[in-house]
Amino acid sequence: MVLFSDTRGDFIVSRVFITGSADGLGLAAATLLLSQGHEVVGHARNGAREADLRQAAPGLTDVAVGDLSSAAETRAVADQLNALGRFDAVIHNAGVGYRERQRIETTIDPAKISESDRERAGIRRLHESQLDAIAALDNSTLLRGILGDAAVDMVVAVRRLEHDRYGDLGPEQLADKFRMAWSL
Repeated sequence: MVLFSDTRGDFIVSRVFITGSADGLGLAAATLLLSQGHEVVGHARNGAREADLRQAAPGLTDVAVGDLSSAAETRAVADQLNALGRFDAVIHNAGVGYRERQRIETTIDPAKISESDRERAGIRRLHESQLDAIAALDNSTLLRGILGDAAVDMVVAVRRLEHDRYGDLGPEQLADKFRMAWSL
């Protein structure tokens, strides 16, 4: 078993598969995990994106290729992954972000419904300060115990990257930038 040492001590190197890792947050997660010594298998929807991914993250163990919007290609990706063996973690990132197709929008904005309706639907508001939310996540011994330091560190790094890049944007600007919608 391979061990990697950081400021918190030794940990086991994990094998991680990341969907949608050719750019954006998927590529950022792959790059971070590779820099920490983990084995990472990337994913690209086609050969051109695979070539870009291999150039952007040359340390990848392999790249599974297939368009996950197609059932047949999704099964082909699963076959490719099964041939590679067991994974310790999977990060599902494909289709997340500004390039995804427009989703069907609901007519109700969760921010505009009453607190009791939000509570009944299980909708929780995020911290007003995303930096406070990130710090709480980073300092959570419960989550670190459940997910492990490497997973929490990766999520914290991605959230900090998002905050650094987009933290000055208001809700409307974010919605416009990422075409976010509450989906059915």
